[in-house]
Amino acid sequence: MTLTSVLLTILWLIVVPVTAGSVFAFKKDGFITEGCRKEGNGRRQMGIILWSWFLGQLLLWCIFQIIAVWIILKKNDFSLIVKMYSGSTAVVCGVAIVVNVIRQIKRHVITELMKIQTGEKDNIKRIANTKQQDNVNADKVMGVVWIVFAVILVLQTVLQVRLAYMDADDAYYVSEAVSMQASNRMYNLVPYTGITTEMDYRHSLEPFPAWLAFLSEVTGVRVVSMAHVLMPAILLPFTYGVYALMGNRVLGKNKDKLPIYLVVTELLVFFSLYSTKIPEKFFVTRIRQGKATIASLIIPGIILSLFLILDYAKEKKRTDLNVWIMLFMLNTAGCLCSTLGALICVMPIAIVAVMMIFAYKKGWHLIPMIIGCMPCLLFAALYVLNR
Repeated sequence: MTLTSVLLTILWLIVVPVTAGSVFAFKKDGFITEGCRKEGNGRRQMGIILWSWFLGQLLLWCIFQIIAVWIILKKNDFSLIVKMYSGSTAVVCGVAIVVNVIRQIKRHVITELMKIQTGEKDNIKRIANTKQQDNVNADKVMGVVWIVFAVILVLQTVLQVRLAYMDADDAYYVSEAVSMQASNRMYNLVPYTGITTEMDYRHSLEPFPAWLAFLSEVTGVRVVSMAHVLMPAILLPFTYGVYALMGNRVLGKNKDKLPIYLVVTELLVFFSLYSTKIPEKFFVTRIRQGKATIASLIIPGIILSLFLILDYAKEKKRTDLNVWIMLFMLNTAGCLCSTLGALICVMPIAIVAVMMIFAYKKGWHLIPMIIGCMPCLLFAALYVLNR
């Protein structure tokens, strides 16, 4: 593992998703900027970056799922996935950059015009902002809690990498990725023995190992090192970032208590090994596997999107289109992680849809919710047809 390969991994798992997701997050009038508007400048920027990272990774997973499943069912080579997905990612990032440059130019022009027209009001606002210094001690305490959160996060990341172990599922996830990269064939080799077999249609609809093999191919890192070292080291902070976005919504008016929420979450993860079959254990030890990703990241993301939808319904406002897009991408990413994602992702959405009909009389929300669940229905139908 070289420095170049580590930098390429950071490029593909952080820089590229943030760039792709910025097309959603830097929209002037959207649910992201609306939620960050009342926060301090630093927290606002961090929130927008986290949203960009989250939505961008979801978008890239959706693209990969569509490309990979189509190529696998056509029985083409793994190298074709590498070429098509790399090209698609480059196009998406290019479009995102162009869109945001245009947005920034328009915003700059509008801001300059507003300054000319309301120059005196800006001075009044500056004077008002200087009065928001009453809770200095509370801010210091929260600063210490943020440091505690960062220390525990680093500790968990180091322990996850240093104490990484091989488990039974690695015989499938890691071995399948290795066989794809080595043979350029997909889902027609038994990963446990390497013997040629017929197309494995069940696992071909959840090509998470193919994504792992892709990362290994484009970064030059061996599959085992990618699965046990680099991927967990990035996906663990990424998942906590999603938990932070959720906490920012759940806490409501108590958003200043967000670091306490995150520290409690870390402690729950730390002391969760009272059982071997719970999401926290999968999160901290097996995030490299698709079923751990869907439990630790995708399902919480769906719950976050449902919180947003319920907030809009409660306020009797029209739901932001990007929220529905996020729900669609989450369902597609769930199918990438696991075949059961087609069922697991739909269940909470169906429950909330029924609740909204009776609580808020929002039956028309069923239409975008059904559209959001279409990937799950489509891949479930493909599974039934090809089993």
